[in-house]
Amino acid sequence: MELEEILEEIRTRPTVPLWPHAAMALGVSRGSAYAAASRGEIDTIRIGRSIRAVSASLRRRLGLKEQSSASSGAQPYFGSGRRFARER
Repeated sequence: MELEEILEEIRTRPTVPLWPHAAMALGVSRGSAYAAASRGEIDTIRIGRSIRAVSASLRRRLGLKEQSSASSGAQPYFGSGRRFARER
């Protein structure tokens, strides 16, 4: 995967794989990426056995701007539109 493709995924997705996406974008090896994640230097979440890097913190660290949903083709989610009465 090319670096430009990885940066595009970091701009458009909420999380990306720690290896190779986050590591390649930061210019570190696989072992260094996992070590930095275990030290808390890379924000991660665990989904099953997969460790994923949080894209928002990667964008801040790399100085990337988030791609707007209008240019990415994604539609914003506004919920079901139902309103619930508050209990008094």
